[in-house]
Formats: sequence, structure tokens, C-alpha cells
Amino acid sequence: MDPVTEQGLIDLVSLGNTLELSLYLNWCYYVKNKLSQEDLHRFNLECAEWRHTLGAYKQFQDLYCKHHCLKIDNGLHHPNMHIFQPSILFHAVSLYKYKQRMGAFGSNFNLDQLKSSFITHFQEFHPLIVNPFKQDINRPSDELHYIHTFEWPGPSFSVVSVPDTEDIEMAGR
Repeated sequence: MDPVTEQGLIDLVSLGNTLELSLYLNWCYYVKNKLSQEDLHRFNLECAEWRHTLGAYKQFQDLYCKHHCLKIDNGLHHPNMHIFQPSILFHAVSLYKYKQRMGAFGSNFNLDQLKSSFITHFQEFHPLIVNPFKQDINRPSDELHYIHTFEWPGPSFSVVSVPDTEDIEMAGR
């Protein structure tokens, strides 16, 4: 995964999104007060590991945005607004729609709890996508082209290093 290539960045972001949302797919997250001491201890260790991993991924995003921009058509664009934010939105909506279609949550958590967990997470880490998430989960799946493929639905881009000596005007920066 070379994050200075289009496919490498998309691969890395896909992995990061999976890690970022993974805690909310763990049934233990929803029944913490019902776990045995041993299971609660194990879950707390998993949460600490998740927080550490999320922190490292957020640090990667910050450093990446500081040193790179995306060239789309003839313009330079901020990676946060054009890949990091849209991709986590697409990933979360796809997971939600999948769980909605498949059902089978068991008795440990349900679709409303998953939605609430995603919204709470987005309010803290991605406030700009809270409303788009709420809108997209209420749209019919056939209107959401991105949930039917594992390919990046956004525009093609190339990665450009931000020169230290120039001030580049980019959307969202």
C-alpha cells in the first residue's frame, strides 16, 4: 500500500475505515454491564487497543493532509474533504445497509443501537458527515451507488506533495 498512489491511498483508507468502525460491530460494546469480569477485562483491553489504533489512524490523516493534496481534474483538493470524510461515510452507510438487509443481530444489539453508535462517533470525529449519514441510511439502497461495489466511487485523483515554500489554496483547508 503506497499512500502516494490513488489505489494505495484508497486501500489504506479502506483498512482505516474498517478499523475505525470495528468497535461498534462488537456485541460486547452494547452489553458491557452484562459481561463477566473476565470478559469485561478482555473487552476493555480491546477498547484500549482500538483507541490507540484510531489515534494512530487520525495522526496519519492529519500528517497526510499536511503534506499532500489530491489533484482532481485541474484543481488541488484537501484529502480530508475528498477522500477521508466521504470514504468513512460510504463505509458506515454500507455496513448499516448490510446489517439492515441481513438482520440477524441476535439479542445483544440492534440496528438502532448501531445507528446511534455511528452518529455519536461521527459527532466526535467527523461532524460534517452526521447529516449525510442520517440522510443516506434513510435512502433506498438502489439510490446509493457506492454500496454495491468495493471500488472507489469518487473521482479519479493523483496525490501531490504540498510544497513547503508555496501556499496552495485548497478547498477545505
